[in-house]
Amino acid sequence: MILIIVAFLLNITRSTLSAYTLCLFLASIVFALLSVGKEVLAVKGRLVLVYGYPVSIFKYSVTNITEISALDNLSRGKIFKYFKLYLVPSTMMMHLPVIYVILTAPSIPIEYLTFFLAPVVAGLILTVRCMLTYFDFMKFIKYTGSILGAISTILCFQVASIYNKVFGRPITSDLRTLAFLMTGMLLTFVFYAMVLYFSTRGRLIVIEDSAGRHYAIVAVDEKTAQELVNIVVKEVMAFDT
Repeated sequence: MILIIVAFLLNITRSTLSAYTLCLFLASIVFALLSVGKEVLAVKGRLVLVYGYPVSIFKYSVTNITEISALDNLSRGKIFKYFKLYLVPSTMMMHLPVIYVILTAPSIPIEYLTFFLAPVVAGLILTVRCMLTYFDFMKFIKYTGSILGAISTILCFQVASIYNKVFGRPITSDLRTLAFLMTGMLLTFVFYAMVLYFSTRGRLIVIEDSAGRHYAIVAVDEKTAQELVNIVVKEVMAFDT
């Protein structure tokens, strides 16, 4: 997702699709396929995570597992600990309108940019607060969707208003600018839709090792999730002790 955002920003000041943009976009697809989890194996006290789609590309072994938990029953602050990395792409996407204005209209008065930053900062603060206080990951995801929707709507109206003040014409008269704005908003909602889809398609289990590293595993249903927990406890954690 970050590569897609970089490709989008790289192409902003170009009238045609550049080779660098296309390469970054294709690379983002490749990395997305490489990061897809395929299966989980318990082998001699190790939990082996197999990645790659449609064929297995690489395996990662997890040992010294100290904790295993479901994402609907986490202790306070665990959501922030496990998913704080997702703040990077989400924050970048919320800043897309600001970055776009800076790159395409560098002479715009600085006071206008503060109007963009206010809702973005507010959205980031609300998201972090929820990550630190929520216990259920699904409730957090739904609340985050509401925040993203509100911030995106506010930013769209701000961009249209400031564009009209600076250039003296409505933003709908500039189809290229409007297309980039809509693309940025679309990226935001695609990212959220992907997170929501993978969060609801099954039961999410998080395991943590003695070094503090954590890994999310998706089970297709409640029964499979319970079987996974039993395997980890009996064949991996018990083996380590």
